[in-house]
Amino acid sequence: MSIEVWGDLAVDLSATQAIIFDMGGTLYDIRRESVVMVRFFLRELGLTKIDRLSDKQIERLMEPADGWFDRTLIERDVGPHWLPTTEDWIEYDRRLLTEFGVKENADSKARECERKWAAVPVEKRSTLLEGCKPVLEELKSRGYKLGIASNRHNDPSARLAYDCLTSLFGAVEYSCVPGYKKPSPYMLVQVASALRVSPRKCVYVGDSIDYDVEAAMRADMIPILLAWCNQDEASRVAEGTTVIGHIRDILEIFP
Repeated sequence: MSIEVWGDLAVDLSATQAIIFDMGGTLYDIRRESVVMVRFFLRELGLTKIDRLSDKQIERLMEPADGWFDRTLIERDVGPHWLPTTEDWIEYDRRLLTEFGVKENADSKARECERKWAAVPVEKRSTLLEGCKPVLEELKSRGYKLGIASNRHNDPSARLAYDCLTSLFGAVEYSCVPGYKKPSPYMLVQVASALRVSPRKCVYVGDSIDYDVEAAMRADMIPILLAWCNQDEASRVAEGTTVIGHIRDILEIFP
């Protein structure tokens, strides 16, 4: 019997019935699809300096525009699956481009980039990480229920269908709206409910301490940190947290 201890709560890993996954940085090759979007925008504008910036540096420069978006959604009191309009994205892009030093004709450039991004096929925006599909298939064959809980504005169904993963997941939840998105436990609890499994018998696998591990603990689920795309997270994880370096390692945990 395997036991993980969180505060005064003992969680029996052998009682696990469902395994819920993050997407970006966990199953797919990007932590945040928006980072890819920013690189795309700035390359289109000829700003080659973007290639010298790390994902972390880009994320920091994105914070003012992200903060504006979050405040706007709270003011509008939108639901969890609210989808931004083209004009919402253009205003976001304009603010974002300004943070990266694009000040002349920022509005027209934002509109141009938004048109080009909308034309990029969904399969070109991210790639399923090597080894994910066979591991997911094996977990399902072992009798575990699988789910998705992802911080994103758009429904990931098309992405999952492209990679022939749809049938593996019994529940998929997504949101990028404050109050619903991680580290809120909302999506995780929604998935557990859809799978008809108590959160106490669910594991949540993700690549971020601040979003994924925190959301799992708030939902009374067992967090597992998958560090293959984000090694820095493993170095600051709390003692007692289960950390794996490759998704296939999860097969050793759940027989």
